[in-house]
Amino acid sequence: MKLLVDVGNTRVKWAWLAGGELLDPGTLAHAGLGADVLAARIAAGRAAAEVRLASVAGIGFTAALDAALGRATGVPVRRVHTSRAAAGVRNAYTEPRQLGVDRWLAMLGAYARLRSAVCVVDAGTAWTVDLVDANGDHLGGLIIPGPELMRRSLVGATGGIDTAVRLLPDATAGVAAWGRDTEACMRSGAQRAGVSLVESSVRDFAQLQAVTPALVLTGGDAPGLLAMLTVPAQHRPWLVLEGLALAEAGDAG
Repeated sequence: MKLLVDVGNTRVKWAWLAGGELLDPGTLAHAGLGADVLAARIAAGRAAAEVRLASVAGIGFTAALDAALGRATGVPVRRVHTSRAAAGVRNAYTEPRQLGVDRWLAMLGAYARLRSAVCVVDAGTAWTVDLVDANGDHLGGLIIPGPELMRRSLVGATGGIDTAVRLLPDATAGVAAWGRDTEACMRSGAQRAGVSLVESSVRDFAQLQAVTPALVLTGGDAPGLLAMLTVPAQHRPWLVLEGLALAEAGDAG
């Protein structure tokens, strides 16, 4: 079996690939965990014929985890990067590797599954939106801070507000019409900003392309986003790993 590992800014996700299926997926926040401890949790003492790693984390952390996974599995780790084209998708970036590998792999996974126009949203620490037409051409994307990061940025830039506001995790049951205290106002404002970005992206794509794209969500904030949307969407929590299953090492195709 092949071990697939997706390292984000906050969490690492992994799964085993056998017969084209993702088996035993897992996820873990990696803050404060040593590379060897994390690698042991991921590998779980199982034999791997190949290890594929895609990472948007820092260079030092990624290198340490790469080496630790090699020790834990006994096989060299094959790093996957963004390329100009792979799995039927063509990258819109002038410099392909400037596109985050997580965004790239999410597009590959969504397009391969649906073979239609797609709007791919990775709702994590940052929220990214990428649009792919029915022919597999990536039209470009958008990036904003996620709602929690928006609120923290506002607190950090506003003197005095930090002593009056408790930054609670984002709600997942929808957005209240109006906030009636400062924390609620920031929460609802940040959530509405994210929802508006996603829905306007789908609407603008439909107007420009004369077809409504399938909206595919992934990332830690995806369940909450799904509850707030007024347009149809599907949640694929392991979408980056689905794309990693399609990609090759090195230039990802």
